[in-house]
Amino acid sequence: MKSPRYNDVSENPQTILRRHSRYSLPIPIDLIIEILLRLPLNSIARCRCVSELLASILVHPDFTDSFLASSLARP
Repeated sequence: MKSPRYNDVSENPQTILRRHSRYSLPIPIDLIIEILLRLPLNSIARCRCVSELLASILVHPDFTDSFLASSLARP
C-alpha cells in the first residue's frame, strides 16, 4: 500500500490539485484556502484527516505562514 504524501512541501496548491485530478472540485482551490484560513486551529487539525488533498494544502509552508499571520491578527 502506498503511503500518503502529506509532507511534500515543494508543491503549490495548483500542483496539488492537478495531482488529485480525480476529484471534481466545484470550488476553486484559492477559495478553499481562504475558507481554511478563517477556521480555528482545532478545526484545521480535523480537516487534515478529511482527505489527502486537504492535508497537502494544510501542511504547505505558504498556508501555515498565512494561517499564523491571520490568526495573530484576530482579536
